Amino acid sequence: MEVQTAGDNLYYIVLIGTSGGLLLALSLILFYVRYQRRFIGQQAAMQQAALEHKQTLLNAVIQSQEEERLRISRELHDHVGSSLAAVRLWLAKAPTEGNTAVADARAGIDRVLEDVRHISHRLSPAGLELWGFHEALEAYCAATAKATGLAITITDDTNHALDKLSFDHALSLLRVVQELVNNTVKHAGASAITIALAQEENSFSLHYTDNGKGLGDATHKAGIGMYNIESRLSTLDARYLVESPQGGGYALRINIPATAIETT
Repeated sequence: MEVQTAGDNLYYIVLIGTSGGLLLALSLILFYVRYQRRFIGQQAAMQQAALEHKQTLLNAVIQSQEEERLRISRELHDHVGSSLAAVRLWLAKAPTEGNTAVADARAGIDRVLEDVRHISHRLSPAGLELWGFHEALEAYCAATAKATGLAITITDDTNHALDKLSFDHALSLLRVVQELVNNTVKHAGASAITIALAQEENSFSLHYTDNGKGLGDATHKAGIGMYNIESRLSTLDARYLVESPQGGGYALRINIPATAIETT
C-alpha cells in the first residue's frame, strides 16, 4: 500500500513537472513570437519612416530646384530679354543702306532673343499653371521640334485627364518628358519622337518612343538623367519600364496611378 502511494505520488510529481516544463516552454515560445513580431513591426516602422524622410528631403530638393529655375527664368525674361529688345529697337533706328553690319546685328539679336525665350520657357513652363499639362506639353514639343527639326507626335486617349494633376505633379511629369527628349536629341540620332497618353483600368500611361539608335547591347544604367527621371516619378508614385522596340529605337513606358489625379 505504501509502495503504491509512493508510486502515485511520484507519478503526479513527474506529471506536474512535465506540465510545468511544457507551460514554461510554451510561454517562452509565445514570448519569442511576440518579441519577433514587435521587433519586425518596429523595423518596418523605422524603414517606412526613413523612406518618408528620404522622400521629404527629395521633395524639398526638387522644390528648391524649381524655385531657382523660376528665378533664372524671370531674370532671363525680365532683364536679359528686355535689354536685348531695347538694343534691337535702337538698331532699328540705325541706317542700313550699305551697312550690312547693322542688318547682321539685328538678325543676331533676333536669334539670341529666340534662344532666351526658349530657355526661359524650358526653365519655367508658363502655360502649365494657366492651361494644364497637355497644353504645356504641346507647347514644349512644338518649340523643341522647331528648334531641333525633330518630328514630335503627341496622341492623347485620356480626354485630357492629366490636366487634373496638381501643378507640382504636372511639372514633375513634364520634367521627365524634357529629360527624355533631351536624351534623344543628344544621344539617339533620332528623327522622330512619339508621345502616347492612354487611360488604363487604375492608372494612366505615358509611352515615349524615338526612332534613334536605342540602347543596343548596353545595359540600362541609372545615370544622372535616369536618376532625375526616377526622382521626379517618385513624387507621383509612378513606375516606369524601359523597352527595346523590335524595329529599333528607344521606348519608355510610365504608369501613373489614378490616385495622383485630383478629383476635386
